[in-house]
Amino acid sequence: MSGGLPGWDGRSEDGWRRRMDLPLLELHHSLTSTNDRLRTLAEAGAPCFATVVADIQTRGRGRGGKRWHSEGGSGLWISVLIPPPPAGLPGVVTLAVGVAAAEAVEEGGGVACRLKWPNDLFMEVEGGPGRKVGGILCERVGDVEGILVGVGINLRPLEAPLAGSVSLEEGSGVVVPAHRLAVLLVERLRVWADPPPDRVTPELRRAWEVRDALAGRQVRGDQGVSGYAAGLASDGGLQVRSGTGVVQTIQGGSVRLVEDNGGSDREEGEP
Repeated sequence: MSGGLPGWDGRSEDGWRRRMDLPLLELHHSLTSTNDRLRTLAEAGAPCFATVVADIQTRGRGRGGKRWHSEGGSGLWISVLIPPPPAGLPGVVTLAVGVAAAEAVEEGGGVACRLKWPNDLFMEVEGGPGRKVGGILCERVGDVEGILVGVGINLRPLEAPLAGSVSLEEGSGVVVPAHRLAVLLVERLRVWADPPPDRVTPELRRAWEVRDALAGRQVRGDQGVSGYAAGLASDGGLQVRSGTGVVQTIQGGSVRLVEDNGGSDREEGEP
């Protein structure tokens, strides 16, 4: 733990805890992952809105166990324990957290942030295709009454840039300190996820739709469902409309864009 993490303005850990009105806050120079550390705290009885931040994650991960590159001084790597929704953990929780994160990025960087179902944050750079600026990982904690919300946002360019990625600094021209974005994120989580909804409410639908990176675009899901993205189902799934008008819902996994030229698949932001 430290009170001197890069981008945290030299203020002590307890000072930031009080500034963010959190019951518990840990600031670490390096962790395997913030979700792993928060899981340990939650299992030991940490209250909701306990928060863990690291400057470096040596084993940061996203959905499906994919590695998340978490270089020191390059981003905000943060996990927050939020209350469970009234009916378990439907996919809508990730959507609500996505809206909260997008609003934090927009306020902090002064740029539009798009949402790619189910858990990616994208930005448009110089009129080109969307590039990934952040991601979300929501996990259950055994029998604990709470959900681990892990959020990673690229703030500054990586030493070895990844294809399809972008930093908030590159996309906005603004240097946003990690502490500034963390404060905004916690504030927006209190709006959208305290507690999170158990269905797609009209407010959540509107907030998602204005940022929907897939709307009207041809996509294919992991299970082979393909068609044109047609918005959110009430349970948080992605509705997909076929060429004949049949609507199916993708409930889990990820989706890829289908290019018009030959029907090849790609992740948005890939070259």
